Amino acid sequence: MIGAGGGHALAQSADPHFFAESRDIVGDWTFVPIYHIDAQQTAVVNGLFVYADESTRTGNNLSAVWY
Repeated sequence: MIGAGGGHALAQSADPHFFAESRDIVGDWTFVPIYHIDAQQTAVVNGLFVYADESTRTGNNLSAVWY
């Protein structure tokens, strides 16, 4: 399960991961960094959650991807 807003933890991870507050919009896609806090209290980016603008999506195309 994935939280809907910035800073929400991913519910089924051994180490809690969070959505960053920052967002980058490229065309119809929004890119959101996903990170965890390491033992030194440093935010480490593990990937990107990318989601499409639902108003432009058609058919059975992907609407979200975790890179």
